[in-house]
Amino acid sequence: MGSIIPCFDMIARDIAIVSAVTSGSKRFFLGTDSAPHERRRKECPCGCAGIYNAPVALALYAKVFEEAGGLDKLEAFTSLNGPDFYGLPRNTSKIKLIKTSWKVPESFSFSFGDIIPMFAVETVEWQASFS
Repeated sequence: MGSIIPCFDMIARDIAIVSAVTSGSKRFFLGTDSAPHERRRKECPCGCAGIYNAPVALALYAKVFEEAGGLDKLEAFTSLNGPDFYGLPRNTSKIKLIKTSWKVPESFSFSFGDIIPMFAVETVEWQASFS
């Protein structure tokens, strides 16, 4: 029974976090920590920590906000609340999120090696358009 309690605590914590960030409160804003270390440096005994979430981060946030009924609050969370909090100018460029399924690539190849993204080879429901 003792092992079940932490599981419930984690679920309650996750629900509280989703509720907070999708609430529309200006106190919450996006902060990502994408870690694009190449595969050989990640998959070794002393591997680099972190995940490469840049290609999927906005799609995953859109899914969470949609499921919580807070899609109308996503723009403020991702783009407005942070600069307002720090007294910085808001970004003038726009990103359009389109509800369309796409498969995350298995890897991205660079001259220094391959980078494996979060949710590699899985299908996500939203796609960012940077036009």
